[in-house]
Amino acid sequence: MELPDVIARQDIQRVINAYAVCFDYMIWDRMETLWADDAVLIPPGGTRIEGRAAIMSRLRRMEIRDLIAAGAAAAGRAPLTFMRHHVTTCDITIDDATTAHGTTYFAVITDAGLDQAGVYRDEFRRIDGRWLFSVRRARVDLITPDAYFGVTRAAVAADLAREGLDR
Repeated sequence: MELPDVIARQDIQRVINAYAVCFDYMIWDRMETLWADDAVLIPPGGTRIEGRAAIMSRLRRMEIRDLIAAGAAAAGRAPLTFMRHHVTTCDITIDDATTAHGTTYFAVITDAGLDQAGVYRDEFRRIDGRWLFSVRRARVDLITPDAYFGVTRAAVAADLAREGLDR
């Protein structure tokens, strides 16, 4: 493996890790720096969001903690106080000097313990010397019964059905 590929993989891993931290703490200004201008985000359920501005508008508007809090209150549960996205196995392929792709597994831990787990399938582009997301597809494979992220259950079912999987 050549040194430029090693450096590229490390730089891409930093982008993947920063996404997790930014999402957990809702650090939207930093999150915005991780996307190419024409990036695409495909969250669970398959709704395609095109362009950095549209992605960030959706993420800022999403206020996932508010949605989770409403669901917890309706179920008579304590509010969410803890959320961490853990990225685990990460397989990055450098296609050429300016493009790469990868698969990364993730698990989300909340007050409920393991809340959900799935996979990101990403494409990256090197722009002005920085690796950025050009496409991020998120698929959730598991949502536990006590999940605070149960609000995504319908989107997960749609993804699994589309891919011919049944959970």
